[in-house]
Parts: sequence; structure tokens; C-alpha cells
Amino acid sequence: MEDTIQSLFEAAKGYLEDSCYDQALLIFDKILRFNPRSIDALNGKAKVLYFIGEIDKSLEVLGEILKIDKNDIPSHYNSAKLLVDKELYTDALEHYDAIIKIDDSQVEAFVEKAKVSFCIGNHKEGLLLFDQAILRGPESKCDILLEKANALVDIKNYVVAIDIYKEIVELDPKNPDLNAYIASCYKELGNLEKVKVHYEVALSKINFNDPKTLR
Repeated sequence: MEDTIQSLFEAAKGYLEDSCYDQALLIFDKILRFNPRSIDALNGKAKVLYFIGEIDKSLEVLGEILKIDKNDIPSHYNSAKLLVDKELYTDALEHYDAIIKIDDSQVEAFVEKAKVSFCIGNHKEGLLLFDQAILRGPESKCDILLEKANALVDIKNYVVAIDIYKEIVELDPKNPDLNAYIASCYKELGNLEKVKVHYEVALSKINFNDPKTLR
């Protein structure tokens, strides 16, 4: 029986890789007839349903997983992502809260919760969450600060966003994109002199002899 189920999983994986979703779904359903509580099969089914655009059904399957194991962090993440896509932000926050309760070292959960907080207008909470993410994942500080600055740009708080972009420049001085972001903020603020300065700095950091630059 174990060999049969394993071969079914391998077949489903192959169909998924080939984007043959109907066949993959049939196989995951077959596995679930053998073992209705198979989290791997339920995860596979949820993934297929997502790929074919059946978001509500995918959420239902993820919910089944969480009934079996309420501490299944991947299912909480996947549920939250789908709920954000549906703009059901309050429901998404419940899943990020659950992740943090299970494991408060989950940096991604703090970052994503911060972004959702911005979506619902809770900017102060969002900023605090970004800071908490940095405390838990200092090795990802540049990426988290970038998310924080971008969130501030989205709410047109260009002055504070500029300060954060400049902080990232100190950590990653060779990145031309950061100066381009700063220039864009100054453009929104109407400071054309600063726009020119930062675009020139961005251009000076680009190695035009690098083949990767000429894409």
C-alpha cells in the first residue's frame, strides 16, 4: 500500500510539473480516498485548485488541513496569501497571528502582517511590525527596510520613505535601484534638483560593461 501511495504521489508531482492539473487533481483525490487525513495530498490538492483558479475551494482544502493540524504553518501562510488576494485582510491577519503564536521567530509573518496592516490603514501598527521583523531577522534588514519604504511610498509618505531608502544605501551602497527610488520620491515632492542628483548617482553605479546590464 505504501509503495502504491508513493507512486501516486510521484505521478501527481509529474503532472503538476507538466501543468496537467486535471490529472494531478484526480490522483490527489485518489490518495485521499486511501487516507483522507493525508496533509501532503491535501496540500497538493489545494495547490492544484489554486493553479486552476478555484481559490475558494483551495481555501476550503487548506481549512481541512488546519482542522487536522492547527499548527501547520505552511497552510496558514497559503491561506493568508489567498485571503490577501481576495482583499479579505482581517481574515488574513488571523492566519499571520496564528503563525506568530506558533513560532514568533517567523520573520516573514511579521513582514506580511505589516503589509496587510498598511492595506487596512493601520500604518502605526505596520511600522512597528516591520521593526519587530528586523529584530527577529537582522540578516534580512535590507529587504525588510525596502518593504517598509515601499509601504510608505504607497501611502505617499515620501519624506520618511526617503530616509529609509538612504538607510538602506548605507547598508548596500552599490545598489543603483535605491538611488532611483529616492529620485522618484523627490520627483513626487517636486524637488527636481534632488531628482537629478540621485538619478546621476544611480547611473554612476551601473556597470554598462556587464552583460547582465544589457538585458
